[in-house]
Amino acid sequence: MVEKYIRELRSYLKSLNPMERAEASRFYEEYILDAKLTSRKEIEHELGTPKQLARKILAQYSPMETEPFLDSKKAQNKNTKQNLRAIWRILLKLVSIPIGIPLAIIMIVFMVIVFAAFLAIIISSILLIAASIGIGILLLPIVFTNDWAAGIFYLGWCLIVFALILMLEPLDIRLFHWLVNFVANLVRTIGYYFLKMNKHDPDFIKEIIDRKDYQ
Repeated sequence: MVEKYIRELRSYLKSLNPMERAEASRFYEEYILDAKLTSRKEIEHELGTPKQLARKILAQYSPMETEPFLDSKKAQNKNTKQNLRAIWRILLKLVSIPIGIPLAIIMIVFMVIVFAAFLAIIISSILLIAASIGIGILLLPIVFTNDWAAGIFYLGWCLIVFALILMLEPLDIRLFHWLVNFVANLVRTIGYYFLKMNKHDPDFIKEIIDRKDYQ
């Protein structure tokens, strides 16, 4: 029964890459076995149907490609806030166990590096916008001289750079949502295994599985 459920789940996760699909399948297969859910009814009571569970997984693994599952930008923003809160809660649980303290520190350092890289992209974009505006202002007087052709040429390039950066701005926002979801999913997976290994707070572990903080 478990194999059939997981097989159906995999069939709904084809949009994930093989590694993500295998990780998600293994994660829920282990949960079903650990919880000793033997019948289809028990499994679906805990996790929902394979299709329902797949929608939850897809919304977490690939929010940039699963916008049909998000009602609006407001829903996406809400999902990101909930993921940030979930990351914080899981980290707090991890530091409550001895082995979890160094693990939590490593995860925090990893998150700082990831979001610092994202921040660097944003700052670079802002600097490019400022530079294109500044250079454009400096070149503007040349348009009214004998070198007007060269002035228009370089001014045109400044406008192109400015326009391209503005067009890429929505991608920066979507990238941020994707990063939060990626980190939340990583923290959830690691938190589940370490908390389960230390038999810590079964109710909270079940909450991680249910992804109540991620919906």
